[in-house]
Amino acid sequence: MVCYVGTSGLSKRYIAENGSGWLRSLIDPSTGNEVYIVRLTAVEIIAAITRRERGGSLLASDAAIARTDFRVDLATGSVPLQSG
Repeated sequence: MVCYVGTSGLSKRYIAENGSGWLRSLIDPSTGNEVYIVRLTAVEIIAAITRRERGGSLLASDAAIARTDFRVDLATGSVPLQSG
């Protein structure tokens, strides 16, 4: 299955919240599902994590881990950007 995931959905992979388990199971590599995001999502995810950190609902250390995990996923193609 091909999955196009928006910012609010993809943020659940990096920030534990309602729906995180479902999203993680959907995009788990063992499912064979292909996951794509649009380029803007890369900027929006970092902003969402930072917004949660500044708002106090995410510890600075957890926000740093989430940002790093997301950047690694982008760099390795675990969450590929849709071209075009």
